[in-house]
Amino acid sequence: MPLSENKSTLATALSHWNPGDMETYLTLYDEDAVLHFLPPGMPQGVVGARLYYQAFFAAFSDATIEVNLLVEEGDRVACLFTMTGTHTGEFNGIPPTGKPMRVSGISILRFDGGKCVERWNEMDSMGLLQQIGVIPAPQAA
Repeated sequence: MPLSENKSTLATALSHWNPGDMETYLTLYDEDAVLHFLPPGMPQGVVGARLYYQAFFAAFSDATIEVNLLVEEGDRVACLFTMTGTHTGEFNGIPPTGKPMRVSGISILRFDGGKCVERWNEMDSMGLLQQIGVIPAPQAA
């Protein structure tokens, strides 16, 4: 079954993420998109997304996303994904560890006029911090 316009827009944008083509990836977003995952004080829209992803790729320079599932309801697309990468640079004040990470996450994007105008994102942050050695992993019983 062919992808809907919104699913296709997201899939095309994500095809630019893995080779690190951020400028093309960022065309997914409306200039004034509301991005609920950005840290407090960071500007919204494409400007904030660019700053966020520049910092993220500085910390995980080889980060890739595998899309596990796309689900659409009305003007929203949910994307279940797995992200992998190596902690190669500073991440939120944490010096690089060189350790690999593999975490799952989900994004919900609201589209209008072929652009993402609002996005929510949740990732396994605890798992990420455990994998790069910041938080101890649970011990086996």
